[in-house]
Amino acid sequence: MTVLIALTPESLAARMPAWTERWKSRSGGWALVVDADRTLAPVDTGRQIGEAFSLNEAIRATFEALGYATAAFVRVSEIWSEVPADRYAAQIEQVAAEVAIYAGWQALFAACVPRIPVLVVSAGIPRVWRQILDRHGFPEVPVIGGCHSAFDEYVVCPRVKESLVLNLQASGLRVAAAGDSSIDGPMLRAANLPLLVADHKGSAALRRELAGDPRVRHLQLDERTFPEFETLGHEALRQLLLADPGGSRAPC
Repeated sequence: MTVLIALTPESLAARMPAWTERWKSRSGGWALVVDADRTLAPVDTGRQIGEAFSLNEAIRATFEALGYATAAFVRVSEIWSEVPADRYAAQIEQVAAEVAIYAGWQALFAACVPRIPVLVVSAGIPRVWRQILDRHGFPEVPVIGGCHSAFDEYVVCPRVKESLVLNLQASGLRVAAAGDSSIDGPMLRAANLPLLVADHKGSAALRRELAGDPRVRHLQLDERTFPEFETLGHEALRQLLLADPGGSRAPC
């Protein structure tokens, strides 16, 4: 069995043109980087697929033992890679067919994808999000991630998410990044505009990590608000991201 490894900063940088070249972005403009599970939609597709193969306990134990270190994500990919490829692909298709992306994200993607770089990055199962995005009409949005050695080339860990933001910034772009968990913490702290998207439990751990950072906004996709963060609606975010690069600034 092939063992996947995490993207190095060098290999990530080498892949960036393929992910972003279609946008021909202007220096000073925005890019949008979005986590997948529990950020684009309320569900955790990895848990749903893992339940079908009785893998969730082994995955949970791995993260409890190793935390969110790169080795944990490599080990989890080994667990996934033990599932026969045909059964894995069939279960992905079943789950992907039932996931609805938040209406706010659908509106944002419809407005932003034609004009600025929009990338989805997942430490979960990228193949399921590729199908979900395709079904919602966004086949041009790259899905960066890896999980199963029969389909993927690498795994994504918190460090890789952070490196993705830093690479976009190095190209002259400002980055808005959205996530729901501590896996997204390094990515959000590196971003010019960190966006908290609370999971169904409220993302308490991530909220503690981000508390006190005046740049953070709670991207409101449902009725909840969190008093420690200013709230930003998807329409206000759209206006910010698509404003002229010479006149827009990140909230401060």
